[in-house]
Amino acid sequence: MRIKKEYSKSTSPSEESIFQSKFILMKHAIFSILLCSLTISGFSQDNVRRTVLKKSYIGLGGGLGAYQDAKFSNVPYSGISGSFAAGTSRESDNYYWSTNFNARYSMLKTSYHIGGGYNINANYNFDYTRKLTENYQIGGKWSLMNVNFTNFSALGNNSTGIIFNSTVSVLGRYTRLLKEDVRVNFELALGLFSMAKEATSFAYSASQKVLEEGIFDFQNDATTSPLSLSYSSFEPIGIFNKIETNISVDYKKRWQFSYQWDLLNYRTVKSYPITFAAHTLSVRFNYISKTKTRLNKESNK
Repeated sequence: MRIKKEYSKSTSPSEESIFQSKFILMKHAIFSILLCSLTISGFSQDNVRRTVLKKSYIGLGGGLGAYQDAKFSNVPYSGISGSFAAGTSRESDNYYWSTNFNARYSMLKTSYHIGGGYNINANYNFDYTRKLTENYQIGGKWSLMNVNFTNFSALGNNSTGIIFNSTVSVLGRYTRLLKEDVRVNFELALGLFSMAKEATSFAYSASQKVLEEGIFDFQNDATTSPLSLSYSSFEPIGIFNKIETNISVDYKKRWQFSYQWDLLNYRTVKSYPITFAAHTLSVRFNYISKTKTRLNKESNK
């Protein structure tokens, strides 16, 4: 019996050792929970890169256009216009990117003489902005191809004018969510520099630059073709000026209503630069509007 008692006393754990064991088990349990939480959190952050809102649209619009070119005619012309637009955009928490094609037809007339004419503007552009804050973004816009073709048959030999340019602009955007399904956007683009070419000047089918430099040649098609870059000019802001503004309202997923005003002026002659300006009201329908989450390769396995 004595031996049994001594054995039991020697092998039974003390209260202190029990407390230490429980403390160690609790510490390991807390550490394991934290480790699992961090692992799950890290896994989700590593695999979910970003959420992107993808849109593709078509749009129709109408408004007023005005045009004046002292080499084309010494009077201003104006008239109503109609427009078509198509494009696509991508928007995430960090950036906004879009590519767009716009075509506008403006009827031209003047009270100074009889007859009528028209201006056709076609523009294909890219723009990209990064978010500075929740509401403000800044970036750039490249109007890869911008063509103005003007015709006024009453002017005879001087009835046709073409201006071609490729312009890089700085772009600012402001967006604000008014309601869950209503967002207001404002954009301002200011041209920094351009590669520009005119295809007519006075009654000649050559640009003003070609005539000024005395290199006009009826046998050289490059001096008369509006799409040839041979005699295009690099023009900075101050000589070639381009401003574009856009105020729009996104309504639900599918609709956008907007007002655009854009101005282009270039090549001052007799104190009047070549000027084209247009006010346009348009409506856009997003036939594709969906949100997509892009994942890393590991999450797709």
